[in-house]
Amino acid sequence: MSDAIARRSAAAQEEGRRIYEHWAPKGTHECFVQIKPEDLDAVGGEEGFVEIFVVFYKLMLEDPRMNVLFDKRFEDVNVPAVEHGKRLAYWYLQRYGGLPVYG
Repeated sequence: MSDAIARRSAAAQEEGRRIYEHWAPKGTHECFVQIKPEDLDAVGGEEGFVEIFVVFYKLMLEDPRMNVLFDKRFEDVNVPAVEHGKRLAYWYLQRYGGLPVYG
């Protein structure tokens, strides 16, 4: 590893620790904004919210530099971008929106 990469890595770890130490004691209810019905309405409801995540994962999986982050040897990871997007969107809706949709 070059000295420049080692310095950037150390700086990134330090910044991560600083952020964690600031937010971790507050709990996740302080770290993330709760999703309100009007927030969902602003993006086209539940369907629009999910579509944001689906498009994000489509772009991720189409980009050869980002695609390598997905270890497709595992059945749970080797799914289409639509499935990845839905999983994360519904998890967020349940965790931060109170909708019992992820399970």
